[in-house]
Amino acid sequence: MNLYYGILIVLYFFISIFTFSRKTGKVLYVFSGMLLVLYAGLRSFNSTEDARAYYDYYNNIPSITSFFEYKNNIFEKGYMFLNMLLKTFNFDYRFLFLIVAFISVTINFITIKKYTKNIYLCIFIYITNIYVINELILIRTGIATSILFYSIGYMKKNPKKYLYFIFLAYLFHRLALIALIPLFLLKFKMLDSKKKIFFFLILSFILGEIDIFKRIFFAMKYIFPSKLTYYYEYYEYTKGSYRKVIFLLPILFYFLNNYKKYENIKFFQESFIYLNCSIFSLLLFIKNNTLLRVPFIYSIGLIILGDIFISQKTKNEKLFWKFLISSVSLFLLMWTLRGNELITFVT
Repeated sequence: MNLYYGILIVLYFFISIFTFSRKTGKVLYVFSGMLLVLYAGLRSFNSTEDARAYYDYYNNIPSITSFFEYKNNIFEKGYMFLNMLLKTFNFDYRFLFLIVAFISVTINFITIKKYTKNIYLCIFIYITNIYVINELILIRTGIATSILFYSIGYMKKNPKKYLYFIFLAYLFHRLALIALIPLFLLKFKMLDSKKKIFFFLILSFILGEIDIFKRIFFAMKYIFPSKLTYYYEYYEYTKGSYRKVIFLLPILFYFLNNYKKYENIKFFQESFIYLNCSIFSLLLFIKNNTLLRVPFIYSIGLIILGDIFISQKTKNEKLFWKFLISSVSLFLLMWTLRGNELITFVT
């Protein structure tokens, strides 16, 4: 399995660079999606701690007939319903993993095809920045994030529909509610100047360094959801790294300096706000690595921003920039997962 994933990454590295047309065969598009679904769906339940938890949950959950009586509220109602539905037909746990991966990967691929021009570059950005975390580890977050990714297209033109998608994503992970923040920032023009963005960057850095959320949590922990209590009290409390912040800041500053050039391009403002939120949350949660799933949700904005950036380049320039973007994305993936059994070829 690790070897297959390594081969897929290498193949897509070259496809992302040398494929220019949206019309490049549907077979390649569908086949690559199938490979990602199969890799995520057919992995062992011992592949990660989270996979083991989902495996145990599925084995202990009753059939759909007990949906309204079942009192175990560890996971959200949407995910619980999906588990119960599959359990009713006595499917193996692998089928659950396959269905979850199919839902998440399919929505992401549909979104990329609908919103972007450089499809294969965007798929590579997705594979290297989001897929491993969301589809191989945090699978509930994966479904929620894919729904939020699709909803970006409605954030500006149809906020009410955007809210509907947030609710749908919330049925699979409570963290989907953080998608309300970009809508708030867009509506009230909170990030429409360099001064405001620098203010939020500095504020996020200071609050992150003093670990403000830990202080708030332990002062008022009895009013917070039990799941948040679990993250703070039972997970190993490890500090995150500024590595990804250092990677994202040049991207932020580039688009900030060229905001007028891109502001009227479809989905730019929405994706730019998501990028800002990813950086802000990285800084805010730098002292607690378990909460870094928040910036991973916001990082979906990178996919559309990468496409917008490349689409403004000439064909010769595209080759260079695709190579650079794909190389940096691959390096970050290898660095992040070095020594991790998910991709042993990186050790």
